[in-house]
Amino acid sequence: MTPSAPQRADTRSTAASMMRSSTWSSSSSPITCGTTSSRRRRRGSRASGSGMPPVSQARRPAGPWARAPPASGCDSRGMTPRYIVGVDGSAPAEAALAWAVRHARRDGVPLLLVHVADPEQTMHGLALLDEAEAAGERLLADAERGIRSRHPELAVSTRLLSGVPVWTIAEQADAVDTVVVGTGKTGYVSGRVLGSRSVQFALAAPGDVAVVPAIDPRFREGVVAGVDRVETAAFIGARAAREAAERGMRLTLVQAVPAELAQLSRADAESPLALAAEAALAVEGMLELRSRLSTRPAADALLDASRGSALLVVGPGAATRSPLGTTLHAVLLNANSPVLVVRPGR
Repeated sequence: MTPSAPQRADTRSTAASMMRSSTWSSSSSPITCGTTSSRRRRRGSRASGSGMPPVSQARRPAGPWARAPPASGCDSRGMTPRYIVGVDGSAPAEAALAWAVRHARRDGVPLLLVHVADPEQTMHGLALLDEAEAAGERLLADAERGIRSRHPELAVSTRLLSGVPVWTIAEQADAVDTVVVGTGKTGYVSGRVLGSRSVQFALAAPGDVAVVPAIDPRFREGVVAGVDRVETAAFIGARAAREAAERGMRLTLVQAVPAELAQLSRADAESPLALAAEAALAVEGMLELRSRLSTRPAADALLDASRGSALLVVGPGAATRSPLGTTLHAVLLNANSPVLVVRPGR
C-alpha cells in the first residue's frame, strides 16, 4: 500500500531523528556509542558490549560565532593532542588526510578519521540513509587500512557520525587538537566566496585548524607567518619557528602596515614584527629568519608571500569587523598554500 503524504513526512522525520542520534567509532574494532541507526539495528550491533549506557550527544554551539565545547561522554579522554581530519573521498579531503598523517607521525600523536553523514542530504527514505552509512563506513575502513599498512606505528581511530559536517567534526575536538580540513581553492581571487567551509571550521573548532588545498607539497619551500599586533606576535613567531625548524626550512615573518607608518614601524623595537622575530630566534633549531614589512593590504601581502611555501601560520585575527578578522577571513577564502590557524593559550 502506498503511504499517504503525512505518513511519508513522519517516516522522513523518524529517519532524520535516527541519523542525528547515531554515532559509530572504531579503533582496531568498531564500538557503538549511543543509539544505533536503522541499518545497524537490522543487522545487529557490532559492539561486543551492548550493555553500554546511552550517551548524550554534544549540542551544537549557540550561534555561528560560539566555540564548540570539548567532546564528552564516550569521547572523554586525556588531553593528548590529536589530528582530526574529515574523510569524504574528495581530492581536497585526500590532501588534508595526507597532511594530517605526516604531521601526526612527526609529532607522535594519534590520528582520528571522521566521516559525517548529513541527514539533510538523505531525507528521502531509510534506504538512502543506509547507503550513506555504508559508504561512510567503507571510506573510513579503506582509509584506516591504507594508513595502517604504510604506517603501522601510527595510532589511528575512526568515527562515523551524523549531523552538519562542520559543526559535528568540530565538536569532536578539544582545545589541544588540530582539525585538518581540505579546500579546493588554490588561487587568490578577491571577493570570490570559495573555501567558505574552511572559515566555518576556523570559527567552530576550539583549537588549531589546518586548511590544506589540493596541491603537491613536494615542491614547496619555506614557512611564512603573519603578525599584526603586539599581543600575539611572540606566540605566532615562536609557533611558526617550531614549524620551520621541524621542516628544516627558513621562516619569513610578514607584517602589513599603512604606508605612512612604515618608517616608524621599521625603527620600533617593540613592533609586532620585532617581537615575533625575537621569539622565533629563541626557538632551538631555527635555521634562517627573514622579516618583511609590507604596505600592501594584509591579505594580499600574506597570500603573495606564501605562494609556493610549505605553510602559512596565522593567528585568529582581531575580532573587529568579523569574528575571525577580515584578513584571516580573506586568507582562508583564497588559500594558495596550507594555512595553520593557531590559537594562543594552547
